[in-house]
Order: sequence, then C-alpha cells, then structure tokens
Amino acid sequence: MLRLVLAAMLLLAACSSPPPPPEFTPPTWTRQTVPTLPHARLDSIHGAVGWNGGFVIAGSYTEPAPPNDEGRVNNTPAVLHMSADGQTWREVIPPDIGDLAWGDAAAARGDHAYVLGHTGVRPVLLTSEGGVWTKLELPGGVFTDKPTSIGAGPRGVVVVGFANYRMGDKVKGLRLWFSPDGREFGDPVVLTTQQVYTGYLPRVLATDTGFLVYGAMPSSGRPERRAELLFESADGRDWRAAGDELPDPPDGQHHDRLTAAQHNNGTTVLFGSLNNPDNPEDSDTGLTGWYRRAGESSWTQLADIDPGKLPDAGVVPKPQRRVDHVVKWQSGFLALGATRADAAVWTSPDGLTWTKMPVRDNGFEGTGPVDHLSDGGLGLLVNLPEGDGPARVWRSGSPTARPATNHPVPKGGAWQGILGTSITIDDTGGGEIRYSDFKVANPQQFLIKFRHVGITAGGTRTADVTESTDPAVPAGGTLSAKVEANGPTVLFPDGTQREFCGADRYSECS
Repeated sequence: MLRLVLAAMLLLAACSSPPPPPEFTPPTWTRQTVPTLPHARLDSIHGAVGWNGGFVIAGSYTEPAPPNDEGRVNNTPAVLHMSADGQTWREVIPPDIGDLAWGDAAAARGDHAYVLGHTGVRPVLLTSEGGVWTKLELPGGVFTDKPTSIGAGPRGVVVVGFANYRMGDKVKGLRLWFSPDGREFGDPVVLTTQQVYTGYLPRVLATDTGFLVYGAMPSSGRPERRAELLFESADGRDWRAAGDELPDPPDGQHHDRLTAAQHNNGTTVLFGSLNNPDNPEDSDTGLTGWYRRAGESSWTQLADIDPGKLPDAGVVPKPQRRVDHVVKWQSGFLALGATRADAAVWTSPDGLTWTKMPVRDNGFEGTGPVDHLSDGGLGLLVNLPEGDGPARVWRSGSPTARPATNHPVPKGGAWQGILGTSITIDDTGGGEIRYSDFKVANPQQFLIKFRHVGITAGGTRTADVTESTDPAVPAGGTLSAKVEANGPTVLFPDGTQREFCGADRYSECS
C-alpha cells in the first residue's frame, strides 16, 4: 500500500511540475557579400520579411536624371528582391506601385507575404503566395492617403498611414484598414484627427491578442497628448489611445518617440527614447524600453539596456544608442539598431533582459544599421553600403522547408486580350503565351511555350520555358503564374509581371 501511495505521489509531482523553459540560443552570424543584391538595383530598404515562401526585400533604387536645365530629379523606382535561400536573389518589378511605404512596407503571415505602397492615385497592397504578386484593394483609399506600415498576425492584417497628406511637416490625422483574413479589407477607420508630424512614421504590430499602432508623434500638446503615442485594438476595428499607460518618465523628461515593438511567446516589448527639453545634456535620456506579459494590463520599464563592453566598438552613452527594429528569434527577441556609425544587435531570451552582441567580432563596426529577415529557420541581417557595391548579409541557421508544389493541377483554360495577347494553359499545366512589348515602337509579338513543374496549395504554378522567341525570356528560364477569377498573372524570368484578363477587363490589367 505504501508503495502505491509513493508511486502516486511521484506521478502527481511529475504531472504538476512546470514545463521546461522555451529554448533560446543567440544567433551565430556568418558575414558574406551578395552579388545578386547590387547597389545599382537596391539602395534603400523600405521593408524586409521572411515567411514560408522564402524572403522578400521591398526597396528602391536610383535612376539618375540626365543633365538638364528643366529641374528634373532622380527617379526612385520600387523594386522587390526575392530569395528562397537568402543567398541567390531574384528581382521582381512590383505591379501597380509607384512608391513603397516608408515605415514597414513588408509583412508576412503563414504562406502569404504582403507589400504596401501607393499607385500615385491610391494606396495599394500586394500579396504573394509562391512568388506571384497580386493586388488587394483597400476600399475608400484616395490620393491623399499616404500608407506607412503594415502588420500581419493571427487576428488579421492592419494597414496604417497618414490621412489628408500634403507636402509639409504636419498632417491632420491617421487612418487604417483592417482585414480579418488578409484577403478582403473593410472601409478605413479614423485613428485620430489631430495633427501629427510627418517625420515620425506610424507603425503597426500584430500580437496574439490584437494590434498596436505606435511611432506617430503629436505636433503639439506634448506631454498632454502622450496617450496618442500608442493606440491599441483587440479586433482591428475599435481603437483606443493607450500611450498614457506607459510608466511616467523621470522628472523633467518626456517620451520623445516610440521606435520599435514586437510580440513573442506571450510577451510584448516596446522601445523608444526619452528627452529633457530643459537639459539637453541629461545623460539619463535616450534609449529606453518597456515590456508587458500576457494577462498584464500595464507596462513595466526595462532595466538599463546593455551598452556593450570595452574595448569593443560601439560602447557609447545611452543618448547615442537607438533601436530601430525588434524581431522574433526562437522564443525570444533580437533588437536591431545603431550606435553612431556601428550596427548594434541585442539579444533577449524573454524580452526583459537584453545583451549586446560583440560589434567587432561580428563585423558590425562601421556598417550602420541593419535590417532582419527570418523564415523561422534562417535569420538574415542585411546592410546596404553607402557607396557602390553589393549588400552585406549575415546568416544564422538554415532555411525552413518550403511549401509542397505537388498538388493536383486544376483544369486549364484560355484568356484572350487585345492585339493578340493571349495565354493558354492545358489540363497538364503546360501551355503557351503570346504578347508584345508595347513600350517600344513597332512592337514585335513573342511566343513562349512552357511545361508544368509544380503548383502550391494556394494555386501558384511553376513552369519551365521550353521554347521562346523573346530574347529576354530564353528557353530554360522559369515562369510563375497564378490563375484567379479575372485571369492569370504571370511572373517572367526578368522580374516583370503581366496580367491576362481578357478584352473586357483589359484597361484594369494593362
């Protein structure tokens, strides 16, 4: 009987013991240059993200204006760079986007990536599953909306931006769009009608329990308008100002700005800075942060964030440190920023304690800030040099498995546009495309034949080019295509996309 009681007690103790803490191992970085990310085709990053389908960097490059007396300025076309392994990158020209958002232009959730921009007429959102980018409408969007950031999470997708935007340092109001599934968005919601500075970009964070919008800066009334530094919503529709829930700063100091936020493993972290208008030399101002764990309604001030250890580079006073991004890493976080001219990366297993990674040992000295992408297995840091030359990339880990492409091939079809533009896909997934380059005089019609390689669960097809009369699309190249209700969208090997919608919808697709 005693043995049975003892066994039951041991079993009860085993069942009631707490689970082991989640695993967290700081990354080990390997630095390399990436020739397929040349400076001539990427000199500014607007957003970068990894997801089940790989990695995408949303950015722009500069086309210098020719010498002239007409006041022409440089053109900065939007460009996407995509990769399956973080080493070899493929350029994609995003359809229907004139300018990318300047806050966080890229987000991802599950099998889908999103890129946010503006057509010059209205804000637009592109989504990709398998490499082809298709357009999602933002209802009620107008010319004066200036989208800044997008966030995607388990409760949906939120886009935020300036309302009634005009050239200048102030704008009257913020508004946002919400979609519960990332496919259909509702009408815009007004977040505030108060004036905010255009130099402080509102950003959005999706958490397990809702959304945060941070980063906007009231143009007057600080610190009285402190509540408007942070907005919170559980459903993406009803929002409340929540900045006054942050702990009060020390006497004489004010919240200067909120710069970065992230949520992982039940903990939300938020970074910003403090200033002292009456004492600009106050050494206790500068970088600060807070955390909030699941079930808590209030934020807790972080302890001082590790400055690093001398004689390493980048060990500077708090006012000279900053955090620009926070990202998930395993069960914890990485904070990315800079100290003067050096990149700075901090690691945290729990969001409460932060350790700065060595600067010189990791090759961060003199590089400036970095961006981060992760597909859950492989983490990348990306830095663009100020002069010519390809991007610098730091790698840690290995890519995750990509979605299977052996799903059943649906029935084929044919779509006919104007001037002989057409695409035919047979029931095996192969077919042919006829099109012309309308950007040149006396355009020549081209014929491409292709064979099916694979198709994802979301319907994105991969095909090999078997015959081609277009020198820009040689045989042996790879096409990607997605067929939707209005017709197929095809991504060509040179990074351009064409939509084949038929003559009745040609104006929407040309």
